[in-house]
Amino acid sequence: MIRFCKIGVFTLGAALLPMLTLGCNDNKAKHARRDEPRKMEDQPKSIDRILEIQAAQGARNDSTLYPQHFDGGELNALGRSKLALMMRGASAGSPTIVYLDLGRASETSQARHRAVDKYWKESMTAQAHLELRDGLNPNATSSARHGLERLPKTNSDAKPESNQGVIEPNPSPGTNSGPSDTLFK
Repeated sequence: MIRFCKIGVFTLGAALLPMLTLGCNDNKAKHARRDEPRKMEDQPKSIDRILEIQAAQGARNDSTLYPQHFDGGELNALGRSKLALMMRGASAGSPTIVYLDLGRASETSQARHRAVDKYWKESMTAQAHLELRDGLNPNATSSARHGLERLPKTNSDAKPESNQGVIEPNPSPGTNSGPSDTLFK
């Protein structure tokens, strides 16, 4: 009886061995199919292109380099990246204006001007004209007045009034009334 059990276990083991081997081969085929989509992930997607365009437009609209874009008198990786974004879509006919908000004029700021000019000339878009200006980009700021005018409209609990959001001058000079009295009647 023991001998019969040993033969049965041996036969069962011999029968299961090919099944296990084929199961592993079939598993490898499934993994090979799963690798194909990974290759697709390396290709740029449309959302990546959209984000790239938005980053370039944002860099061109801001067009200001700050001290953090430099290491001493040289452009660092952040500065080079921002300038590269500004260069995308730069037309050869109109100048690209880059503002340098570097504080007081010094030898370091002069070196930074030269570093930006050098990077621009060495770039592949050197045919586009570069114009460097000191200070902040005046077109990149806006007044808070328009936001304050719409402030009462953002309050959902407020009851609408006929002249809400209209700015009127202070009715009596010399009185100390708050902004809510003078801006929003």
